[in-house]
Amino acid sequence: MGSDDAAIRALLWAGLDDWISLDEVTWEGAHGDLSAAGRAAVRRLLDHVYREGLLVPGDLGESGFEDWTGSATRWLERSLKELDRFNWKPMGAGFWLRLSDEGEAPAREGCPADAISPRPAQADVRSDPRTGTASTPRSPECRVTRSTPASEGSSVRSDFTEVRPARIRYRTTEEGGRLSAPVSGVRSQIALGQFQSSCVIESSAGLDVLPLGEEVEVRIRLLSPEHTGATFIGATSVKLFEGNKLVATGSFLDGEQDTGAP
Repeated sequence: MGSDDAAIRALLWAGLDDWISLDEVTWEGAHGDLSAAGRAAVRRLLDHVYREGLLVPGDLGESGFEDWTGSATRWLERSLKELDRFNWKPMGAGFWLRLSDEGEAPAREGCPADAISPRPAQADVRSDPRTGTASTPRSPECRVTRSTPASEGSSVRSDFTEVRPARIRYRTTEEGGRLSAPVSGVRSQIALGQFQSSCVIESSAGLDVLPLGEEVEVRIRLLSPEHTGATFIGATSVKLFEGNKLVATGSFLDGEQDTGAP
């Protein structure tokens, strides 16, 4: 199997488990090689999955995963502009991909049997992390462990757990925040220095919904620690965004990384 085929397979497997970050796309396509050849490989990868209808690009908005409109050609043009905007180092930012109905069958065909594990019974219905809308998950899933190297110059410790406790307050609609309260497990972008990085916000008290206009204690799980983990460790304040909208502010409750169980 060629390198392009292996990259396509890896992304399809990832799509069985979750939405796919732009970091995963660049890693599977170029494996850290951001030369002209590496970027051409990422372009071929995106062109293939778009033309074949295997993966759909979109943004994480208030309604959940918001598909891009237009043709596969337009998707590719927009994707390359996004990558150029981040200098091909998205570090948790940028658009996302989701597995399409057409992509699910080929994803399962290539998934090794020992990597498939059925969801537990209580997870038979998934709640969309942005809207709370129930939907039937893909099951069983192909769970394949993937790893990426730390960014050059990264000072992330080997025991870094990417989860920290915080106290935050979601802005009300009148303050320019969300139109509705998010459910626990919502995805956001956290400001880390000059970058934003994708994260998951979970209630520390087991709340199903994180209220607007009230302080709440949460656990913030970073999705790309290999890129922004060092900044995440040292951060003291919290600013959460959805798109270009500031939706919540607060502060971390620990002096350093949280080592408790999630």
